[in-house]
Parts: sequence; structure tokens; C-alpha cells
Amino acid sequence: MAGLDLGHRGGVRRNVIVDIEPIPMIDLMMVMISFLLITAVWSHMARMDVAANVPAPGDPMTTPVAEKVLHLEIKDDLFILSWRHEKKVITRTEISRRFAPT
Repeated sequence: MAGLDLGHRGGVRRNVIVDIEPIPMIDLMMVMISFLLITAVWSHMARMDVAANVPAPGDPMTTPVAEKVLHLEIKDDLFILSWRHEKKVITRTEISRRFAPT
């Protein structure tokens, strides 16, 4: 075990030797090392890779194509389904909300 010599104390001529326990120091170092490693991994995981490659405006390969979108309107006794491309209505279907038994 490690020891520490404090020299003479007061009027006593005898040396005082204090033992230093290495086990708690090793435990503290293990906790600190694991904390630092985990922190390094978390800081790497929080990173987001971003590229500044922006396409030129008007490039036909990168210009997004607007797709058809289904709109649903609910009125008192009617469901209105309409497929739209931007603001233009392509098809429109009206469905009665009342169930007609067969």
C-alpha cells in the first residue's frame, strides 16, 4: 500500500505515516473515464451532417413536381371528394352521408 510521511508532529518525535487507499482512487478514475467516453459518444450522435449543395433554380432534374392531392369536404348531408393539382380541380365526387339500406 502507498503511504504518506507527514514528518514530525508537535513535541512528539515519532513519524506519523498515513496510508492512502488506492481502491477508491481507482474507482473514481474508472467512473470519470466512463463518463467522458459516454459523453463523447453522445456529442457525436447529436451531430447532424449537412451539405451545402443547393441546386440551381429552374433545373428540371431538381424542380419538384406537384402531385395530385385528395381534398375532403364534409357538409351537412354530403361528403365531397376532389382530386386537385395545385388549385385546379381534376375530378369531384359527391357522396351522400345518409346510409341507404338495400
